[in-house]
This record gives sequence, C-alpha cells and structure tokens, in this order.
Amino acid sequence: MIVPSSYEMALLMGLLSLLCGALWITTYKMGGSWRFELYYFDFAFGTVLATLTAGLTFGSMGTDLSFWDNLSLTASRRMIAIAFAAGCVFNLANLLIVAAASIGGIAIAFPTSFAVALLVESLWALVQQRSFNFVFLGIGWTLLLVVIGLCTAAAKRIVVAPVVAEMVTTAEAVPSAQAGGPKYYRRRREEKKDDESDAATWKSILFAAVGGLVLGFVPGIGAMAQVTDIGLGPYGFAFVFTMGLFISTFIFNLYFMNLPVHGPAVQFFRYFQGGVKVHLLGILGGMLFAVGILAAALMATTPAAESPGTLAQYLLSHAAPLLIVGLGLLVWKELGTAPAARGLVGIAGVVYVAAVALLGSAPKN
Repeated sequence: MIVPSSYEMALLMGLLSLLCGALWITTYKMGGSWRFELYYFDFAFGTVLATLTAGLTFGSMGTDLSFWDNLSLTASRRMIAIAFAAGCVFNLANLLIVAAASIGGIAIAFPTSFAVALLVESLWALVQQRSFNFVFLGIGWTLLLVVIGLCTAAAKRIVVAPVVAEMVTTAEAVPSAQAGGPKYYRRRREEKKDDESDAATWKSILFAAVGGLVLGFVPGIGAMAQVTDIGLGPYGFAFVFTMGLFISTFIFNLYFMNLPVHGPAVQFFRYFQGGVKVHLLGILGGMLFAVGILAAALMATTPAAESPGTLAQYLLSHAAPLLIVGLGLLVWKELGTAPAARGLVGIAGVVYVAAVALLGSAPKN
C-alpha cells in the first residue's frame, strides 16, 4: 500500500482531510429541497465506493502490505468488528448532525456538534490516563462551552425573530337582554402564536448536541481497531469503517424517514423520483467524505521524523467546522436575514479554532 513517507506528503494528506471534511456537506446544500433522508442513501454508497476504489488501487500498490492482505491475513476479526462498530456509531452521529443542519443550517449545526464532540473526545483521552496540561485543557473546555452558547443564541435569533404572530378574527355570542330575544355577536381579534419556529430552534440545537455527544466516542473506538500488528491499516480501516456506515444507514435512516425531524414522513419510493443530479451529488458527497477519512488515517501513519507534528495534525483533523461556517455564511448566505446571528456564528468559528489549538497543545509528550 502507498502511505506518506515525507513531511510534504503528510501535510498534503492533512490539507486534503481538512478540505474534504468541509466540502462534502455542500453537496447536500446543492440538492436544494431534496430531503436529507433521501440524500443519505447516496452519500453512504459513495463512501464505500471511494474507499473500495482507493483500497484496490493505491492500497494495493507499493511494497508494503496490500489492502486485501491486511483484511484477510493480518487484521484480527476483533479489530475488523471494532472498525465496523466505529462506522455504525459515527453514522448515527452524522445523521443527527445532518438532521440538525436541515433545520438550522450548517453554519450552526457543525460548530455546535463538533464542540460537544471535542469535549467528549478530550474527556475520553483523560480517562485513558494520558498526561495533560490542565491549564490548556480547562481553557479549551471553557471555550468550547462558549461556542455552544454562541451557536444557541444565534439559532434563537434566526428562527424565532422573524416569526410574526397571526391575527385571527373570532365571533363571540352576546346574549340578549330579554329571554328568548335575538342573539347579537361581537367580533374579537386574537393573536394566534406560532410555536413551530421556537420548537425548531431547540430541535436543531438538541440534534446537533446529541450528534456531537455520540461523535465524541468515535475517535477512541476507531483507535482501538488500529493497534500494531493485528490492527487495520489506513485503507483497510477506511473500507470497514464505511461499510459499517453504509449498512447501518438502512437501520438508522428508516427511523428518520418515518419519524422526521421536520416536515411529513418520507416514503422510500420518493428516492426513485429524484433526478440524476441529486443522486450524483449524494454519491459525490460520500466520496469526498471518505477521501477525508482516508487522508486523515494516512497522515496518522507518517513516521514521526516526517510528521507535521501533533498540534498540526490535531488542527488539520478538527478544524473543518471553521470552513463549514465560512461556506454556510459566505457561499450559501445562511442567516442572511439576521446580521446579529451571523456575527455570533462567526465569533463561534474563531473561538472554536482557538479551543482546538489549546486542546491540541494540552497532551504532554
């Protein structure tokens, strides 16, 4: 298999991971009104297509152990099962995050979910008894909580503020002064309050936070499948991981289709009513995501002498939400009717990167 053997190649893999980790979600946005539940079937297929293609090409070249030999000879069944489980867990988290994005937009959903995920991930590492600089760790955690608070405030502003109460005219009977006399009616105007937008606000934040909570366990589970000698290499891990994602989609996604986060339930036959464009966008999104996962795994295999460094690797593998915020605000014009919300989300993106830098610097060598 071909793996990075120089600083330049490792850095290229890191940049590729960062870009693909941010760009894949734009394929969902490009689908317009195409429901995310239907988009996700193509997305899941695209992830497997990309990792299988990479494994049979780059993963089978060179002098190192090939992709197929790694799967069939050296990797234990336990390691394969763990990688598969990591893909299933990630898929549940990602579905929740995309569901949140379908309600409140990508600029709010992704920083919120990744902030929660980083809290869980760093706590997992702390439980593993790694040595940390607790000053950096504490400040990083505080900044992540600030990110969550800013995104929540932004979501409330964009969804609730534009709602205008509807005035409804009702007729109220007024009894006649004389028994058996004619009835008179007077008209009264009442305010009909729409609570749907307020519910959508909290639903978006809730789904993003729960998705981030689940996502935070994925790096720890995935690392267990990549131990030396009996573990999976980068190509084998990416393929098994995406197979877990693909197969679990037919379980998790059916729940979202029958109990949608917003709008009516989605019938599966609607998938076949979609045009070629939306299906190709879903497959492209899955392929971009899979390339990002594989690139991050390849960067992690670089020899220490040629590695970009622990902090650089951490930033490159966790900074995608900042790019997603930029794409959401500048390209897709999210929060366009709420300047205050745009400002809050922009600040949240900057604070998030500062938190990532502190958490990446916290482990002691």
